[in-house]
Amino acid sequence: MPPPKIPKKWKWAGKLLMDVTNGKTTAPRTDHVCDIVLTDLYPASVEGLRINVAMASVESVRLLSFHDLIDMSDFLKTCVRLGPDEPLLQLARLGPSTDKDAQPLKTLARYMTKKNLVSLVPVNLGNELVGHLLLFPPVMEILTKTLFRVPGDLLSTASSLIAVLLPWHSFPEETRRPFGLLPSRAEAPIPSLADWKKNMLKAKYQLALRVLKFPVALHQWMSKPNRPYCVWVPPLEERKATSITVVTRDHETEFLMTVLKECGAKRVGFTAESRVVFVHVGALKSIRKMPALVERRRQAPGVHFYTYGTHETMHPEYWGITEIYPLGGVVTFTPSALYEDPWGVIHKMKTINKHPLWTCYILPSVLGMATKLCSSNEDPLPAFDRGIFVFDLLLKAIDDGEVSVLRAPPLERNATDEADPTRDWLRKHWINRPLGPRNVLEACIDAFSNKYSNIPPEQWASVVEAEITEDLDLMQRQPDIMKSYRRYVVVKAEKDDHIPVDRDGFEWLTSSKLSFEDKVV
Repeated sequence: MPPPKIPKKWKWAGKLLMDVTNGKTTAPRTDHVCDIVLTDLYPASVEGLRINVAMASVESVRLLSFHDLIDMSDFLKTCVRLGPDEPLLQLARLGPSTDKDAQPLKTLARYMTKKNLVSLVPVNLGNELVGHLLLFPPVMEILTKTLFRVPGDLLSTASSLIAVLLPWHSFPEETRRPFGLLPSRAEAPIPSLADWKKNMLKAKYQLALRVLKFPVALHQWMSKPNRPYCVWVPPLEERKATSITVVTRDHETEFLMTVLKECGAKRVGFTAESRVVFVHVGALKSIRKMPALVERRRQAPGVHFYTYGTHETMHPEYWGITEIYPLGGVVTFTPSALYEDPWGVIHKMKTINKHPLWTCYILPSVLGMATKLCSSNEDPLPAFDRGIFVFDLLLKAIDDGEVSVLRAPPLERNATDEADPTRDWLRKHWINRPLGPRNVLEACIDAFSNKYSNIPPEQWASVVEAEITEDLDLMQRQPDIMKSYRRYVVVKAEKDDHIPVDRDGFEWLTSSKLSFEDKVV
């Protein structure tokens, strides 16, 4: 049943302003973008703050900043509530006041769509902040269809934005309790003698719990029967050193053993079956040397991985016990796989892109080498310009965002005023990234030539495969990647029989052998 027609009675008119700055040292200025109107309230009334009330004393809408939609997801989940038939928040259309205002507003909407941006405008009643007006283009389906259920009448024009009022206060239905439900009396529990001995007389155990920040849920799970585990620590030669860092790691591992012994869990070797693998954060750089790592991540989804401890190479946010490698995976490709079956590889990329738990990317030098293999000694750019280039569909998939061309971000945290690896990576892959298929192709060819121009063609495959290994190793140690993806796969050509399936701790599979091991796609 379609949503009801929107009553078109209320209307607010004013100016749309935007803060603009040209650099860090330049004070921001406020530009007048155009004149706007807010109309088409939906629902006509809501319980709580309403747009017509909030905008009654407002003369202009001022855009202070933009926010990436991805960064806003957690915030929006906490303040958006949906009723059974219509949203509990009020929506409106932000449109141009006159025909001459339509083009500036349309340009702004296109910019926000292209950059995937939204804007939050503070809303005040008197001197009190009561909420924000969320502004976004009508083509953002994750907002229009999933979060806010925007009716079709508000989505009919490209020269407009959707406005949603997000109140700061809680919704009335969240503050009501059924009659008779009162909080229970808070009384301090009196520990039994057994609990006293267990919890208060075991000082090392109690210290270990606090130093490691051992999660209660994991402690309870490890205390159940049949919970064998293994521990991956830094290499022996590194642990023989006498630095404070190494001593700290050994203490943290000893604390872990203390807690797990109290849980009754049994430590086993890496060749035996285990339910949990604990990895010290300082040993992540050698994790691909772990025996049976590929088999555990691919064939044993019931095996859980956790990091523990502290290390100077990891941000303190990721210290302590954190689950890693939960599910899904990251896929990259060899030049021979692209050269052997470009259309089959593109189909596989599109399948991966549709999967909610998997993602894929290509190294620039990989696409550059594959282009060299296909073009022999000829310049591939004229073929691209004539529309007969073999990787046309791949470049279109890259331009459409179905696959990324990038290198893994750096993990170093030793930024200085003169050198900042993370800033340089962001500048290269975001600010100064090549735009359009032709520029991407040219950048990939240059990336390969700059790195391997002095290497004989018969050695290209081996050196690029080594680069893939190094980059995927860096990728699997990225904190946000570790917390999201389990398997790390390199798609190779059918003829690449010389590459073992578990080479360097990663899965090296042909496109036909790559399986997601689930029912999602």
